[in-house]
Amino acid sequence: MTTLPDQAEYTCVNTPLSEAPTPPPTSVPSTPLVPVEGTVLRLRELEHADADAVLDIFGDPRTTRCYGSQPLTAADARAVIDHACTQARQAPRTFYRLGVVLRDTDELIGTAKLSLTPPSTDQFVACNHRAAEFGIALSPDHTNTGLGAEVGSLLAVLAFDRQADELRTLGARVEHQ
Repeated sequence: MTTLPDQAEYTCVNTPLSEAPTPPPTSVPSTPLVPVEGTVLRLRELEHADADAVLDIFGDPRTTRCYGSQPLTAADARAVIDHACTQARQAPRTFYRLGVVLRDTDELIGTAKLSLTPPSTDQFVACNHRAAEFGIALSPDHTNTGLGAEVGSLLAVLAFDRQADELRTLGARVEHQ
């Protein structure tokens, strides 16, 4: 959340527009976007050291059955992390694959995806909003515990609060099996 400085730290002056300083680009945040802290969880960048935990989560058929895919192999888990690391270096960043960790222990219990898309002008109703799609995958031991709601809330903070440069719409499809 943005905080304003005390009044003593700034003054208002009328400056002609031609002399006004150029604001920084909105695609470069003044504070880091990640990590995002919650009550129980933290969203953080995935690291290569997370490969075993990612394999434990996505190598479990109880996790992947929700996505209609086969359990991941060790090579697949490394590829997920490689892709996340590559996307983290993109500017502007439009895709986030983050680790979901317990704040107290930093144990990786899942991943969260946030994908940002530019405004669409080819739709029946064009509203000039960027869209955000998110996905959550938690280890089977942590599903049906309410933690998915906290992850969704943290993703909304990342999409709407920390990147408040443009309006967005957020779509979610919930499936329980």
